[in-house]
Amino acid sequence: MDVLASLGHNPWNAAFGWAFKRHTNLSIPEHREEWSGLASSGKEEMDTAIDLLEDRLRKLQAGSENVRKVHVEEARNDIDRARKALLERNLPSAMRAMARAEKELILADPDTRSDIDKMEENDEEIPYIDLTGEE
Repeated sequence: MDVLASLGHNPWNAAFGWAFKRHTNLSIPEHREEWSGLASSGKEEMDTAIDLLEDRLRKLQAGSENVRKVHVEEARNDIDRARKALLERNLPSAMRAMARAEKELILADPDTRSDIDKMEENDEEIPYIDLTGEE
């Protein structure tokens, strides 16, 4: 899909059809069929990945924590952005939106979330240990 989006023209449309057919042993309609199959396969893979993110989102929506709600809302927005980018055949943008959604889902999940605020408070309590061996 990324190749199709970046080319700016359909890859099965050749300037010299007779040379194209001679080197590939396929006609232009056969190439169109192959490329369309590859593009739809890639789109299905991305749809499946986005569906998995949406399933994780649905499981986390029941939480009542304000912090969790903020992260869940951000994940929902990023999943919507990924779907829109996929419709526009913009794979890099879809991947970035999915990565942002994944990050927000990790932060929203109480099982995977670490409290960064508590860690910052404890920074002052780090003991000094002399490893030089000199006393």
